[in-house]
Amino acid sequence: MAPRDRPATGSYAANRAATAEEAETLVATRLTTPVREALLAGRKVLLIANSAEALIDPERKLPLNDRHNFPSMLLRERAGTPWDGQWMGAFTWRRTEGPWSALPGGPMLDEHWSGLLPNHVLTGFPTTAFGGLVDAGVAVGWLHHAAAFVKRSFLGKGWLTVSTFDLTSPQAQENPLAAHLLKALAES
Repeated sequence: MAPRDRPATGSYAANRAATAEEAETLVATRLTTPVREALLAGRKVLLIANSAEALIDPERKLPLNDRHNFPSMLLRERAGTPWDGQWMGAFTWRRTEGPWSALPGGPMLDEHWSGLLPNHVLTGFPTTAFGGLVDAGVAVGWLHHAAAFVKRSFLGKGWLTVSTFDLTSPQAQENPLAAHLLKALAES
């Protein structure tokens, strides 16, 4: 019997795979060798990048400039940079179409996103990605300094979505928007 043909038991059973191999989307917090190999083989992966090491595979000893089989992006902390919005007007935004349309509110991230706002941003890719592959981000006033909170890309045969939204903290667990955000990210 296929995973989706199994009878539902319990309130979440219809939305949960029996094993990681049967899941439609693999969710990870670090781009490890098994996650990277799953991507290269064609799996869809959602990477929740809440730490500085999220894009660094501990089993691969590569120089920073070697991006073979890695997404073309850098993970940077927001604190102490123009992206933290402390000294320069910055605005944070998200898409409002596709899986993002089910989220409440408009395109600007406001007080409803408290506890979910990222501590890291994604940079190091062409600005043309903001036309279709970036689903949420931050722009800093007249500096035209943009960075992504959510970026999608191919890696091997698989589709990778990297999100820096804070979905692992106690504050995120208390925010009712977190479950809806996770669903939008998984469907991206």
